[in-house]
Amino acid sequence: MPASSSPDKPATIYEIAKQAGVSSSTVARVLRGDVKETWPSTARRAARIRRLAEELGYRANWRAKAFSEKRTWTVALFYTNTLKILDGIHAEIVEGLNDMLQSRGYSLMLMPVESENFERTVQGSRLDGYATMAETLPAAASKLLRASGLPEVALNNAPNDGASGVVVDDFRGGYSAARHMLELGHRKVGFYLDSEARAHYSIDERLKGIKSCMREFGLDGGPEVFHVDHNEIKAVLADPARRPTAMICYSHLEAKPILSFMYQLGLRVPDTLSVIGFNDDQSDVTSPPLTTVSYNGHRMGKVAAQLLLRLIDRDQSADPHSVTLKHHLTVRGSTASIKS
Repeated sequence: MPASSSPDKPATIYEIAKQAGVSSSTVARVLRGDVKETWPSTARRAARIRRLAEELGYRANWRAKAFSEKRTWTVALFYTNTLKILDGIHAEIVEGLNDMLQSRGYSLMLMPVESENFERTVQGSRLDGYATMAETLPAAASKLLRASGLPEVALNNAPNDGASGVVVDDFRGGYSAARHMLELGHRKVGFYLDSEARAHYSIDERLKGIKSCMREFGLDGGPEVFHVDHNEIKAVLADPARRPTAMICYSHLEAKPILSFMYQLGLRVPDTLSVIGFNDDQSDVTSPPLTTVSYNGHRMGKVAAQLLLRLIDRDQSADPHSVTLKHHLTVRGSTASIKS
């Protein structure tokens, strides 16, 4: 029976090597899975080394592992404090990113760029690569990240020049939302963006898609844009002269208050107003269930992780480029043909 190592001082590969009667380098190769066990004698020796490691309570030293493999096996997701990183579609993206990284043996670190540890983490050789997710990264943080030379992928945001990214085809998303409303007979179409919404490339892209579709239907003016707070949009909904018959909302965060305000005003959706939103966050349990244009957040995170891992592995097929995901229109009870 091998002597147990102290619980306060885990066994080293040298102790395992001594009891197994082999070199420390042999133990290291076996424990990192770098030994071909094609011969019975080799397989028996490897099994004995692994058994001794377990009995002695050996735990791999991640610093030594990182030094020997020239990897930290850690990837960071950097974001801004203004982003609700674990809510709604963002939570799905993070889950997809983490699932793929874990399947390849990587750990995911979540860190806002405002953190006091941000600069030390980027410059301290603690990462193999990073992803970013933010409406807009502060200039200083973006400059620091680019200077690091680490592999990078932007998530749901326009990537830095020459960097990789995974984005959504928001132009086609806006186009699909408008086409759905126009095919239902609506011609007085509005686009609602909350006054506190932060600048993001998707706002412009969705509007461009809506305008493009409306031009195809002979409506050159585009939608009436309501970039207002809750009080003002409620006033719009209460006024028949100002209220559109169809409202395309920038996201579910704008669509759900519209449904609530219509209820408070005693007006029915979709009889008086058809409503469509973006991002399918519990939109099937609203009243009425919300028609949405959405994308698969989990897939976005997974695709971003795959791209980042290829960059880390220096896979030439992963030279910096953007991957564009498609939206999906889900029709529910909040949209209907216009009443004549």
